[in-house]
Amino acid sequence: MITKSIFMDWLACAKCAWLSRREPHRLVAGRVTAFDRMLARDGYAVEGVFRDWVASWPDAKDCEFQVVLSDEIFEARADMLRAAHGAGIDVFEVNIRLH
Repeated sequence: MITKSIFMDWLACAKCAWLSRREPHRLVAGRVTAFDRMLARDGYAVEGVFRDWVASWPDAKDCEFQVVLSDEIFEARADMLRAAHGAGIDVFEVNIRLH
């Protein structure tokens, strides 16, 4: 299974990405920094605002958050999926920018 994170790791260091999948015990675990914790907190806060906004939609019941889609090779995580009633699904990735 190849995720975006694994792919990004591979772009940064192919050998490290290979080791993380084949022999993870040989890798030195990275330290979680204050910046990493801040990014995680911000991400959860943004998701909370987005969930509250989506709850006001008329079709909010058709929305599902943090959905993982996969086949035998790839895995993708969507911030939100919305059923399009016979026409497939809408995939959302949430990013907030200040103007």
